[in-house]
Amino acid sequence: MSMSISINIILLLLLISIIQHNTSAQDEPIPYYLHLSNDDESSLQYIINALPHTYIQQHELPLEFNWGNINGSSYLTRMRNQHIPQYCGSCWAHAALSALADRVKIMRSYKRPKHPVCQRHNANNKLDIQQTSTTKDKDSKTDSGMMHNKETSDDVPTGRLGELGPPVGPDLDLSVQHLLNCGPKNSEKHGHLSCHGGSSLRAYKYIHEKLGYVVGDTCLSYVACSDDSEEGFCSEVRGLTNCDNAWNICRTCTGFTSDGEVGSSSKDNGDEDVVLDKDGNVDNSVGGEDETTDDYGCKAVPEDKIPKVSISEYGMIEPGNIHAIQAEIYARYVWYFIVCIVSVLLQFLTSLPISIRGPIKTSINAMFIENYTGGILGSDDDRKLLNTTHTHGVSIVGWGYDKKRDKQHWIIRNSWGQYWGEMGLFRIELGRNLLGVEENFAWANPSTWVTQQLGEEDDDDCFDNTYIDPSLDVAAVHRK
Repeated sequence: MSMSISINIILLLLLISIIQHNTSAQDEPIPYYLHLSNDDESSLQYIINALPHTYIQQHELPLEFNWGNINGSSYLTRMRNQHIPQYCGSCWAHAALSALADRVKIMRSYKRPKHPVCQRHNANNKLDIQQTSTTKDKDSKTDSGMMHNKETSDDVPTGRLGELGPPVGPDLDLSVQHLLNCGPKNSEKHGHLSCHGGSSLRAYKYIHEKLGYVVGDTCLSYVACSDDSEEGFCSEVRGLTNCDNAWNICRTCTGFTSDGEVGSSSKDNGDEDVVLDKDGNVDNSVGGEDETTDDYGCKAVPEDKIPKVSISEYGMIEPGNIHAIQAEIYARYVWYFIVCIVSVLLQFLTSLPISIRGPIKTSINAMFIENYTGGILGSDDDRKLLNTTHTHGVSIVGWGYDKKRDKQHWIIRNSWGQYWGEMGLFRIELGRNLLGVEENFAWANPSTWVTQQLGEEDDDDCFDNTYIDPSLDVAAVHRK
């Protein structure tokens, strides 16, 4: 009798633990087969360019590759912690937006064609130089005269990538709070995007089809609450976690009130308050009848000044297809050159790594990485790592190679802060689907990004902020 009671108790405890484990899942992976839908409304992919694995062969991929260390430089945006200022199940958003922001940083680091405004500005400057040079002796070939025949970085043809340069900054980090504020909160499976979980793929789709863009995180700081959150202090900041007003998309606050309360700096001016500048005078550039502030004295940033990123395409990757996974992260060109020397045709094949796709989001079982402090997971053949129940979203930024075991491993960005793991990253053996790491993927390419308002005199960050996919030049670069 006591034996059967003990067994029943054990089974009950096991059932409770399973229920708790399932309800704690933050990342809601979507089965790959669902992408096969022919209905445009329900389709979970929007792909306009050839996928990298269709033009990159397996043998062309390097043994190891890491966007966090390309010739000593990192092309990753900053590490984050989803659990401060309080717990929020937003791993799906952190993984999705860090991967997208990384791809923007990678593309910005290429020597790009300049924005048309800047091209006109540079052309006018060159014209002035040329007109000046014509006043000099036409027979003398001055250095300035020779310079006009040289191709400069300003002359890179539109649609070409140029070369990967040093990482550019400041980084355009993306606002997780924007998704938490403006994402859907319906109860349909995979339909909500909140602190109670969400899907990275659905987030990409929602940005592309509904929001139009996601703003930079200096527009909207992470509060770790969504509009449906009741936990912690979320009920006290409800006015900051909805999408009803423009100031909950991109905001700025003008100071303290005269009595020390947070709000708009003001002084008595009859029956109304007015905003003051730093010298205590009335500032007519903000506030007034044409501007509205919230309960915290904050106002919306004009949309044309908002740093933001839009999405051109998004999709999934076939589970277990290591070739497709690595190709999506790497995306490598092969260029051919034909040179004729003394009527002898010499053909040289050189490889130029134009890696302009980038990190991808994947799902894992987070239960077995909570106490991770470093090393390669799976190198000790721990059978617990075979548990493939998905509960957490992370971002794969590359892969490495372990000479001792003669095996590759994934290099993965987490969202638990830099004090965790290897400065916020972890490594796990590749090719065995440990913790379900090779089953559920999402990726997105940027379309355009806004980092600076361009004027006639702007020239420092004046490049054409439009994504160029490597597949667009495949036919040309392979033509002999």
